[in-house]
Amino acid sequence: MAHHFESKQWSDASKILKHGVNLGIIENSFSPIESQETLKTIEEKFKGLRVRINTSLDWKDNLIRKIKSAGWPELPSYQQFFCDLVENFSKLTETTELGFRFEPVSSNMCVFLHVDHVRLRAIATLAGETTFWLPNEYANRDGLMCQNDKLVMKKNAKLSQLPQGSVGLFKGSAWPANDDNAIIHKSPPFIPGSAIRLLLTLDTL
Repeated sequence: MAHHFESKQWSDASKILKHGVNLGIIENSFSPIESQETLKTIEEKFKGLRVRINTSLDWKDNLIRKIKSAGWPELPSYQQFFCDLVENFSKLTETTELGFRFEPVSSNMCVFLHVDHVRLRAIATLAGETTFWLPNEYANRDGLMCQNDKLVMKKNAKLSQLPQGSVGLFKGSAWPANDDNAIIHKSPPFIPGSAIRLLLTLDTL
């Protein structure tokens, strides 16, 4: 049965590569954005960014330039976090082609429990509520296609949630021999007019 691990050190991230591990949580990876003034600026100006990164090229300055062009304010510590995460994830997966998505969440696209058809995805919530996930022992995978959480969660099951400031390493159904153990998860519900939620994801391509 698949299980997860938690650590405060990125050096432990390689545990996600082991068979039977479907979620890694690297805590204290960054400080969530809490300043109301900063959040207001981001909400007014930041359009979000989706870009393909090739880490075998000179990519860092280009990435930061594109993030700033999308309206991201001058926040050096977060710019360093973006670069460190991309670099670490590239080394972890031994992949130079990555999909970088960083944007405010403005819909309810992923509010039902589901799995992602990816090999490995890094998820970080820089502001707002973090991603929910369901431990494997509480899951009924036969209900995953029904868009009904009650059919996915066994009796007395409880959802877990990524800690604030953590990076989640989500192993998907495209990982070899992991189709029946992909991590089951969901986004918090989107409520118009509520506090902004900023989601960053990295995918292997």
